Amino acid sequence: MNYRFTNILKVIIFFCFIFEIQSEEIQKPYKNLAKALQNPADVRNLDLSFQGLKTLPNKIGQLKNLQKLDLGGNEPTILSKEIWQLKDLQKLNLNNNKLTVLPKEIGQLQNLQELSLHSNELVNLPKEIGQFKNLQN
Repeated sequence: MNYRFTNILKVIIFFCFIFEIQSEEIQKPYKNLAKALQNPADVRNLDLSFQGLKTLPNKIGQLKNLQKLDLGGNEPTILSKEIWQLKDLQKLNLNNNKLTVLPKEIGQLQNLQELSLHSNELVNLPKEIGQFKNLQN
């Protein structure tokens, strides 16, 4: 009986280990937009931070299932309208950019839970920011 229990326990541990590895692979961020666009429906996490972007690529709007977008440490002064098409977006990092305006269209991101804006050149925030129901941070 003890032998069977040990084997069952080994099988359970093995499957837990496999599940954890697959889970990490799914959530691992893409760091290259060109690679992300090869399978746009699969991309949930995109990290384009500190890549010297002065403008944001228009093709970012193709990542319809994107949940986390990190654009921190770049140099855009304005956000491209394609970002507002990312309806599943939950986390948006815009820290350390040169943003002067945050468009009212940000209100279209109704699933947004985290919005990071520090170290920008923003003077005002649009009233639409107050309409987020899920915003935690």
